[in-house]
Amino acid sequence: MITFALDLSSEVGSIAMLEDGQLLGQEELLRAQNRTTPLMEAIDGLRRSVGLEWEGVDLFAAGSGPGRYAGLRVAVTTVQHLALPDQRPVRVVPSGAALAVSVAAQSREVERILVIGDARRDRIWCGEFLVMDPVLEQVGDWRLIELADVPATFAQSADQGRTHIISSEWERLQPLLESIAAWESDQWEHSAGWPSAEWIARLAEHEEQVGLPRAPLSPIYLHPPVAKANQ
Repeated sequence: MITFALDLSSEVGSIAMLEDGQLLGQEELLRAQNRTTPLMEAIDGLRRSVGLEWEGVDLFAAGSGPGRYAGLRVAVTTVQHLALPDQRPVRVVPSGAALAVSVAAQSREVERILVIGDARRDRIWCGEFLVMDPVLEQVGDWRLIELADVPATFAQSADQGRTHIISSEWERLQPLLESIAAWESDQWEHSAGWPSAEWIARLAEHEEQVGLPRAPLSPIYLHPPVAKANQ
């Protein structure tokens, strides 16, 4: 199986191609205003570099977030566009889950992983994962946390095992996280990181191979509609 994947959930996006779990090629994409190569040109450049035609791709995948909503919409729309001519299947998988899997693959000691991001409106978004070797199990769903509730929420996770916090917006969130009382505990690890298209492709390929239902082709958006929230 050959899989093409795209993730634009953070300021460092990426594209990748896999064949039966082997990485054929991957390229990082800076955010649009700093990008010297247009998105479609970069995508086609990767295709040419691995020596494939689009009809040879079996599965297309995009990161669905949470993250930068405009980027998520572009990613989902782009893979649908690429898959359409040959009617290839398309999957979206959470970018945050791909980031969590990449952490678990690098560390054998972590028991829990918190993937977080700035949701604006005085909130962060968060996804919590248990490391159940050799797989991850997400605890609940993606959720919004009020800034005032962050210390208690994260301290509770630290009490339940060695925890790694990772975010693609680390510089913005670090001052807040360092205010948590449990921060100096040896139960905490933390790092900056960005979801990669390679892990998007790996998750999508796995889901396709085991026959999991395909998620709706839309980004993860956690905030309620503004009009509804004001009622």
